[in-house]
Amino acid sequence: MEQRIFSDILIKFFEKEQWADDFLAGKLYINQAGKFITDENKFRGDNYEGSQVFSCDKPLLVQFTRTDNGETIQLPLQARTPIKQSFEGANKVPIFCASGLNKNNFSKVETNKYELDSNYITYMEQFGKYAVMFSRKEFLDKTHQVLNNLCIACISGDVHYKEYDNKLKHFETIKDQYEQFFCKYISEDRHYDKQYEWRLILCDTNLIDGKNDHYELGIGRLKYATPVINTEILKKGIFSFHEELTECKSKEI
Repeated sequence: MEQRIFSDILIKFFEKEQWADDFLAGKLYINQAGKFITDENKFRGDNYEGSQVFSCDKPLLVQFTRTDNGETIQLPLQARTPIKQSFEGANKVPIFCASGLNKNNFSKVETNKYELDSNYITYMEQFGKYAVMFSRKEFLDKTHQVLNNLCIACISGDVHYKEYDNKLKHFETIKDQYEQFFCKYISEDRHYDKQYEWRLILCDTNLIDGKNDHYELGIGRLKYATPVINTEILKKGIFSFHEELTECKSKEI
């Protein structure tokens, strides 16, 4: 039961308190994928953002065929050579990121008392030391209403972590291409799986023009969200369940 209830809670970390306040007010700053691609730090930057990467256990043979006379040239690639493919405009896809709760980053302290893993919070502090916890359902209800009015399609879900694929995908639909943004490739020096990331992806490569690196969206103030919390306070906080919402005070979180 606990896992099902906690699954509705998302956490967003911010570098500045003002940005956290803006989010509570329903002002979303949704970054383009290119911002993550070009970010050089290891906890956020990802050259494979939105791309499929496959690496075969056996050598791969690439064949070049001349169209004028049919002559072929074969180019062997060594085994385990990472090969990346993405679609045109992928770097302009707007992505909103948050972090979810699961059995790996929270635990039961005693009956009806739970806490976040301090190592998880320390890792996420790299994104900022101001946090807001909020309802996934309320956020999506508000966001979908606004996006529907703007005729902007979107998809959302948890990020899945994996090593390189062992075969090349064929993206048969546009949705398949956007769903690739739910995949993050991990390795010994790529620890994205520690983020337990959740994403909202806007399926439009034309929302962000060349003058900006983000898209702004107003969804209205969030009701089911905490005030801005410093991560040091978050490490000391206790979660508990109460049937009467009015009895729960924000200072107890």
